Order: sequence, then C-alpha cells, then structure tokens
Amino acid sequence: MLSHSDVYKPDKTMMATKQIKIIGSDLGICTAAGCVGNSYFRVDRQHTGASWQFNWEDNDGSVVRSVDPSRPAGRYLIGSWVDWWNVDANCWRENLLSGIWVCPIVPGRNVSRLDMRVTSANAQSFFTIPYEWATMDTTRIGYVSNFAGVDRSMLITKTEGTTGVAGGSGWYVVYNPSAGGYSAPKRLQLYAVNLPRENQIYWTSCWPAGTTFTIQRTFSWSTCLSTPVVPVRRGGGDAWGRG
Repeated sequence: MLSHSDVYKPDKTMMATKQIKIIGSDLGICTAAGCVGNSYFRVDRQHTGASWQFNWEDNDGSVVRSVDPSRPAGRYLIGSWVDWWNVDANCWRENLLSGIWVCPIVPGRNVSRLDMRVTSANAQSFFTIPYEWATMDTTRIGYVSNFAGVDRSMLITKTEGTTGVAGGSGWYVVYNPSAGGYSAPKRLQLYAVNLPRENQIYWTSCWPAGTTFTIQRTFSWSTCLSTPVVPVRRGGGDAWGRG
C-alpha cells in the first residue's frame, strides 16, 4: 500500500470494497517481535501521513472474515497501525493483516478529512506545502488524539491534512508540546475537505486561560453560532461552543 508520502494522504477512505477473495496467499503473521511470512498486503510503518492515515472500508466483511472466519458478517474499517485508529473497545489489532487496526463500522461513524491550517497575520501559511516527495517536511508540529484516549493519537506534521474517524466521537489537537508547555496557534483555519452528510467532527484544542477568540466563517450558506457544547453535538456541524 502507498505509504511513502506525507504530501499525498487520503482525502477520506482510500478504498471501499466488497466480495474480496484471498486465494492461495501467504497471509503471514505480525507480532510485537516482528513479522513472519508474507502478508498479502501490508502497510509499511513509515514516518509519513500516508502510512499513518491508510484506511480501507471492507463493506461486506469479506476481507476480515477471510483471515478470521469467526468474525460476524458486516462492515469493517481496516485502519493503519497507529493507535489513532483504535476508536473504541470493539477494535482490535489484526496480526494477519500486518498488525493494523480493525473496527466494526457503526451507523453515523465515517472516515473524514480535516485540514488544520496554521496561518500568519497576513493569511499566508507558516508552513510551505511541498509537492515533491523528496522535499516534503515531516517535522512534527503536534499531535491529534481521538476522544477514546489521549494515547490513541497520531502525529501532525508541517504538511496539512488529517484523516480519521468522525461521528460519535471527537478529535483533540495539541500543537508543539514541549517541556515548557504548548504553542497554541494565533490563527487557525479548519477546512472540511471531506465530511459525509449527517456527520460531525467534534474538534477541540487547548489555549492559555483567558484567551479570546474571533471566529469567522467562509461560506455564506453556513451558520457560525456561539452555543453550549450539547447543541453543538446535536447540531449539523455548523456550530461552535466552549466546553
């Protein structure tokens, strides 16, 4: 699977399939000690967004059930190897699929992409977005974790673009964590690149106490409301609030 790039990352689901048959293939097996055999597909563990954000919708369970027939029929999300894809207690690492995360797909939960663009006062990006693999900058600028636990996280690099599970949970973002604290951006643009209908991303981050905000919307057909958290969670994804 493509995993070498930090520029070209999934906009949403990399692929969605049904009726996949695995015939005459050495599935191999991966454990903490390493891999034995040759898995029929693998995700190379590289320091890139394409590796961390790999995902595959197995829409009839044919892939998952090929390696573990005891699993019930249904839809499954095959994620990558980072704990970012461990979104609830029903997920597991599948050693026969090169040790990556697998989760049942539940109603209202889908893979989405959000670009978190840190900008300067003149609205020019702080970070140069490279378009050649050889010059991409994978410098860590923070991390994002899902609401299932701060340890279920993935790094954020200077190349924008974060793909993960939305709906029923949320994303918590921390910029430049260090011994001295955090470096919260002064200007930030959240751009929903791919968000399925009827889904929301509950996006949270941290700023120093007493920070004030000016929030602007880009699209005139949208609304931008100051509301408590509960209406935000019950809304259509066009409201914001403080928790």
